[in-house]
Amino acid sequence: MSVRFETPHLTFRAITYKNCNEPFQITEETITLTKTSNEGYTVGDDELLVEVHAAALNPVDLYLYNSSYWIFGNKPKGLGRDYCGVAVKVGSNLSAKFSVGDRVAGVYTRPFGPGTVSEYVLINHKKFGSTLRVPPGVLLTDVELAAWPLVFSTAAEALEVHRGSKPIGKDSVVLVIGGATAVGQNLIQLAKNHYQVKKIVSVNSASSNAFVTGLGADYTIDYTVHQNLLKPTLEIIKTELEGEKFDFIMDTVGGSDYFSDINLVLKPRKEGSGYATIVGDQKSNYVSANIFKVLTFFGIFARIISSALGWGFKYSYFLLTPSEKYTSWAMDMFEEKKLKVTVDSCYAFEDHQSALARLSSNRAQGKIVIKVKKSL
Repeated sequence: MSVRFETPHLTFRAITYKNCNEPFQITEETITLTKTSNEGYTVGDDELLVEVHAAALNPVDLYLYNSSYWIFGNKPKGLGRDYCGVAVKVGSNLSAKFSVGDRVAGVYTRPFGPGTVSEYVLINHKKFGSTLRVPPGVLLTDVELAAWPLVFSTAAEALEVHRGSKPIGKDSVVLVIGGATAVGQNLIQLAKNHYQVKKIVSVNSASSNAFVTGLGADYTIDYTVHQNLLKPTLEIIKTELEGEKFDFIMDTVGGSDYFSDINLVLKPRKEGSGYATIVGDQKSNYVSANIFKVLTFFGIFARIISSALGWGFKYSYFLLTPSEKYTSWAMDMFEEKKLKVTVDSCYAFEDHQSALARLSSNRAQGKIVIKVKKSL
């Protein structure tokens, strides 16, 4: 599938916004191509031009939208970080990795920059190198392929980078706060199937128990019947884990129930334990949450500083740094049938407002995907 571009400007539709006071809308955007001597116009040496077939939404999309104050300017900002599509132009430095016509998927994170809910996306692979060619053995639909990159990569980074000093492994005991969330689902599967941890405890509603245990959780805690998670967690440690505390705690929903008695649930720091969160101390209200509000909580700052100085427990609040290593793990797990993708709902490109409303509801059970290509 070779596409010839006869002009230097590729025009296409995308979902964009200017700032947090203006709505998302369909706009016409342009990518500037590079002149060649024999094939019209193409992309830069390190660039990959992808025709997007499907793109997924994530809470971070609303965080960024709500954080888009006037100081960031009125240049159009894109929606979406995950995508699946087809490579239509491949830079000369990428010819060993990609060919025109390859099915590709990945995560593209440019805060306040272009998004993936767009008919085309131009990726500088040298700067944003988490795009991978989809192997023939990965038998997922375009919608499914768009639904995993960001949440899987976030889970992988948590387990690989933001755990304690001791690597996660076969003797590790892991607690996932929010095991039924998209990140939680991927973290459970990674912990069980890639790291082969000893035990996983998931905090979720009782209605999700069968689902998370099917993914690999060994025990569950129903947060809906407990005002505070400490007591039921201590009960699990006593009755099911034979008194063993956790090597790693990952919070995907927000909370602070454990901090006053963290030593009762988390192993000592000197044993390599750690606690990580992608949300902070409070459950997010996606309608109004933004990055700057999260970072104003004194408790988060105090823990980050104390942790950096080596005081108390190892604590990490992080946002994803995409890596090809993580996306390649996913491809391997897909081929081995060890990774499941959960899609909550799909929406047409023109119905993006309904997709955003579903995301804002905080009720999605899996990923929300927008079909960019009409034929899907």
